[in-house]
Amino acid sequence: GSSIAAGVRGGLFMFTMSRLSRRIRSQLFSSLVQQEIAFFDATKTGDITSRLSTDTTLMSRSLALNANVLLRSLVNTLGIISFMFSLSWKLTLLIFIESPLTILIQKLYDRYHMRLVLQVQDSIARSNQLASEIVSSIKTVRSFAAEDLESELFEKKLQETHQLKNKRDLVRAVYLLCHRLAMLLMQVVM
Repeated sequence: GSSIAAGVRGGLFMFTMSRLSRRIRSQLFSSLVQQEIAFFDATKTGDITSRLSTDTTLMSRSLALNANVLLRSLVNTLGIISFMFSLSWKLTLLIFIESPLTILIQKLYDRYHMRLVLQVQDSIARSNQLASEIVSSIKTVRSFAAEDLESELFEKKLQETHQLKNKRDLVRAVYLLCHRLAMLLMQVVM
């Protein structure tokens, strides 16, 4: 029963995510074409296309996933708290001690992780912009025999992105460790 419900819920959220992504892209593109020409002079094409493709997908995926997790967690939490309260109100009070600790760890993680995600997105946009500039001026690159130099520049941009992704993943691992330790601590206290 619960597997079927989870599958249906997941499928509905995937469908919603797809529609949301399309809608966000459409609205962003409509807004983009209404911008002043100075905006396009100041903003690189790679940044715009990266925001239009990667960021909209990332945002819609995050929204749908967070809504899915929120609903599932809310139903589970309410059921568990009522069950726990019926068993022991004292143990239920311990949960209200652990929750602020967990929320604090989550807030710290979310704030730092979001900055890293934005840095990764900006780094990808810079890599895309550089690749676009190199490819669009390939005749000039070849005339100066600068293929190796341009390849090295692009490799540096890719390396920056890779390092940022590694940093993001390390922060995630530390967060998960802290979260698990807080949960273990509460189990020891109980």
